[in-house]
Amino acid sequence: MSASLQLQSGPPARRDFLLDCIAGADAARQEAVATATNEKHALAWSRWTEFLRRIGAGDDLFLDGLEPDDRTIIIGAFGHAVRQAEFSGPKFSRLAASTVDDTLGHVRASFRHNQRRDPGMDDIGQPSFLLRRQIRGYSQADPSERPEKAITCSLLREIASVRATEEDRAVGQLTVGAFFFAMRSCEYSGVSGERRTKLLRLRNVQFFRGRRRMLHSERSLLSADSVSITFEFQKNDERDVTITQHCTHDAVLCPVRAWAALVRRVRGYRGTNDDTPVNAFVIGGTLKFIRASRLVTKIRASATVIGENVLGCPPSEFGTHSLRSGAAMAMYLNDVPTYTIMLVGRWSSEAFLKYIRRQVQEFTTGVSARMIQRGSFFNVPHAHSTAHREDPRTPGCRHSFASAHGTGFMRRGASMPPFNLFT
Repeated sequence: MSASLQLQSGPPARRDFLLDCIAGADAARQEAVATATNEKHALAWSRWTEFLRRIGAGDDLFLDGLEPDDRTIIIGAFGHAVRQAEFSGPKFSRLAASTVDDTLGHVRASFRHNQRRDPGMDDIGQPSFLLRRQIRGYSQADPSERPEKAITCSLLREIASVRATEEDRAVGQLTVGAFFFAMRSCEYSGVSGERRTKLLRLRNVQFFRGRRRMLHSERSLLSADSVSITFEFQKNDERDVTITQHCTHDAVLCPVRAWAALVRRVRGYRGTNDDTPVNAFVIGGTLKFIRASRLVTKIRASATVIGENVLGCPPSEFGTHSLRSGAAMAMYLNDVPTYTIMLVGRWSSEAFLKYIRRQVQEFTTGVSARMIQRGSFFNVPHAHSTAHREDPRTPGCRHSFASAHGTGFMRRGASMPPFNLFT
């Protein structure tokens, strides 16, 4: 607590009330981020304190003894130490620019949380030019990112056709079911760390015949007309978003059949209930839960069966993100409106565009033919067609500086002509 908030006098009840409110406010701030984020924050801060120890400033955690510009230089130096993997294991020689940027962001947040000036901001409250250029330099030196390829319907069929074990059945149902809802991997499988997005439970899956809600126990569940899934909490802080998909009448690629088969299978296990996660399966009489890493293995195994010559890329380029991208791609290629793609995939902005894979051959089908359908078009002249000719910013204008002094005065070896501000 800062000196200005030290309550030296007054009734104890008043002081205790304030302390309780301060503690509650701090708890709310902690609750605002996921556990995984707090862990990353703690790791970044431990690296920062280790850096300060190495440079002999271990006692001045917030660089209070330095001028603002010097703090920026020091935190930039820390960023370079992170970049060089000074605090990482021996298998790392250099960390990505995004990792450096995230680490600096966590340390800067600690400054702000402790009511210190953010060392990543300049005197006028703008992001530091030095740090921005530093991170940009790292980004330009990093290899280009290779996003996972979009999954195809043929690959989904191959995954669903593998039914040798109970786990295989579960993987097939999960991948097909997740595809139709453009799900994030943490919504239907186990992932490392705690996420803000909640793993779906059986209670989140509803089936309807017409407008009548069907019970999970009904024998005719597979003949439902539609399935609705409620996403209780998402990474964009949206709550209780319900998305509905309808029966396709396809024996394999049908959201209703996939989710109905999954629900009936999991409901058949001993001890399961409404709160059982959708990624449950039984092996050796024990209830297990499918992890995202296992899904990746299964997806790539099926991609190997189909072959690189058919899919256009090696199996290693497929993963759990392929389902979300494949869903966006499938909707786009089949003329689903943009706003529908965004709503089904629960994208709150045009961020969904990064899931549209431009390298897909069919992406530009018909574009070139449309481009030549109109042979010519008419350019409407400006209402004041002569105005721009008097604009000294216009090339060739008689009032422009270049026209007045010749266009070649800035060529290599030439000097700027004398210029008098008062003439």
